[in-house]
Amino acid sequence: MLRFLIGQGYQFCLSKTSSINTPNANVCVTLTPVKCTQAICNREGFDNFFAIKAEPAYLSRGVDRTLILVDMNTATMFKYKTSIFLSLKSGQHLD
Repeated sequence: MLRFLIGQGYQFCLSKTSSINTPNANVCVTLTPVKCTQAICNREGFDNFFAIKAEPAYLSRGVDRTLILVDMNTATMFKYKTSIFLSLKSGQHLD
């Protein structure tokens, strides 16, 4: 997913951290990909921001007792799902 987002021009992720109470996690980190630095200057409702190639790449490997979510708009999610379908249809492997 990160490779797809980077390919679509996303450079940063806004981040919001919250406490949750589930059997597998007690922290939830929601990442919202953004393309421009202007979006990170106006980040009301978010705790922090990260360069998409740094912290989100680290988080994608998993963090103990932490649920990582990616919040994408509908159009981007559709493109992502389509890219997966086309890759599977053509026999390409997704890393």
